[in-house]
Amino acid sequence: MAFGIEAQATLTQVLFFKFKSSETSLKHYSGKVTINTHVLTKVRDLIKEKIAAHAIDFIKTLPDLK
Repeated sequence: MAFGIEAQATLTQVLFFKFKSSETSLKHYSGKVTINTHVLTKVRDLIKEKIAAHAIDFIKTLPDLK
């Protein structure tokens, strides 16, 4: 499932008058995924290692909370 948000705001001024307008759209995408459990059993450990490596790299980029 994924979401996308687009927003736009416009301000127009003519002499002493200001006109504001804004527009927002929300898009939603979804799909169905199936996995072969026999294949998953064979690659489960490899997937865990790859996800752990990406998680560690991501956490290293987070700022320290002070």
